[in-house]
Amino acid sequence: MAAHSWDIAGALAAGCQAAFVARPGTVSRDQGTLNDSVLIGSGLIGASALPDRPARRPGAGPALYLLVLTAGAASIPGLFGPVSGYHGRMPGEPRTGRGRASRERIVDHAAELVAERGVAGTSLDDVLAAAGASKSQLYHYFAGRDELVEAAVAHRCAQVLGELTQALGNVATLAELEAMLGGFVAGFEQQGLPGCPIGSLASEVAERNDGARRQAAAAFDAWEGLFADALGRMRARGELRADASPGELATALLASIEGGLLLSQTRKDAASLRIAVEAALAHVRTYRAPTLD
Repeated sequence: MAAHSWDIAGALAAGCQAAFVARPGTVSRDQGTLNDSVLIGSGLIGASALPDRPARRPGAGPALYLLVLTAGAASIPGLFGPVSGYHGRMPGEPRTGRGRASRERIVDHAAELVAERGVAGTSLDDVLAAAGASKSQLYHYFAGRDELVEAAVAHRCAQVLGELTQALGNVATLAELEAMLGGFVAGFEQQGLPGCPIGSLASEVAERNDGARRQAAAAFDAWEGLFADALGRMRARGELRADASPGELATALLASIEGGLLLSQTRKDAASLRIAVEAALAHVRTYRAPTLD
């Protein structure tokens, strides 16, 4: 399996099942992450972000491709199956159904190829052949390769975040978080130690395509927000102390996971990821409320 095509759903399934055996159900408006909506791609994380989360760096202006997450919204097909609540839209996108379908087909195939081969390994000719589109169609919808890559990265990140939202949306206890992350590590190892699908793209575009970089950065923000919301629920129910900062703990969790993923992928040994995740969880445990010890 290519480094970019890691199946997040498979990696998370074991942890999700273990975490939610006693708490069946789906993400709701009351239990869901990031409340009603998150704008992904503009550099903003929405009004539902916890007050004590660190302020985000302002972007260089709105990105061209906005992804809106709304709890309970319609689903679109993704690389990992249905992705609940994600919708892609760009200023000036086709107004006719046929035009939208053509553009979405190009983006879908570009995102799939990027997931399999990476950005550098995907050419415009590859995308056109896969989508059955012409160059005139491509340049009708996109100014050039960079704009297509930005849309493909945004779409790919939305697919990954759809699975992460399903996995983290109902996590409300430390035991559930531990179980979910345990399944995450096990799935990563079972799939051959591939790279993080968001992190791998981020490393490719960070210095080459600022629009795509903003999409990856916003995806990391959203993932971090999912952790922060879960930790906030733990604090609200009294499992974590009042002085625990969900935002800071979420940053530590995500940074540990990303570092562990990279080390394990490079070393072809899951031990680095296991150690990184356990260290991050140990840090969270230092904020457990004394009455629950």
